[in-house]
Amino acid sequence: MTSREFFPNMPDAVFEMWLVPFIQQIGWPFSEVTDTLLGTRWDILLGAIPLYIWHRVALSRIEVELAEIKFARYTLQAIDAVIDRCVRGLSTATTDLQDTEKRFSSPW
Repeated sequence: MTSREFFPNMPDAVFEMWLVPFIQQIGWPFSEVTDTLLGTRWDILLGAIPLYIWHRVALSRIEVELAEIKFARYTLQAIDAVIDRCVRGLSTATTDLQDTEKRFSSPW
């Protein structure tokens, strides 16, 4: 299976923007949806959600008012990591990509 085949119901734009930079940087060591993420950086990047679930989940675009959302703790940590990297110049486990700052400044 290719990395893209693990996420058949993920919009191409999401896959390209979110996962491709990580795949290019750290590789995609998985060959089956039953492979474990444990012990890999992918465990953190995919929120400890097993590959077989990512393979089945369907993602869609919605528009929301961010001020009205009560984010989960993990999501808040991810947002803080992006801000730490792009505003404060700190190295973080989930945002150390070559183009993180460029992606941060561009909404698309």
